[in-house]
Amino acid sequence: MHRKNGDGIYCILTSDAICRQATRPPPTPSPCGDGTNTRTLQNITIHDQQSVCYDAQGTITVAGRRTTFVVEPGGVVNMIAAIKIDLQDGTTVMAGGYLHPGFPPNIAAM
Repeated sequence: MHRKNGDGIYCILTSDAICRQATRPPPTPSPCGDGTNTRTLQNITIHDQQSVCYDAQGTITVAGRRTTFVVEPGGVVNMIAAIKIDLQDGTTVMAGGYLHPGFPPNIAAM
């Protein structure tokens, strides 16, 4: 866990496998949706060969409150938020799945 200015990233490894470098290059954060202020992502499953992007000018909240957000092997998710991406209980990225959170330097462009 890394804390700076109250921010934190928490990860739970659910396998004894060693993480290796992603096979896909990280995308450049850029707006990908309607630029809504806040976005809540609940009870969503991203399947193999599916690629989605979510953005918000404020906060993206993922899972929580007994809901799920699952990225299956081969699924790709990009998230771009100006303030915070809150990955709550119920968020799962399976081995071979890809989740890339981003914070663009030029928020006004969103």
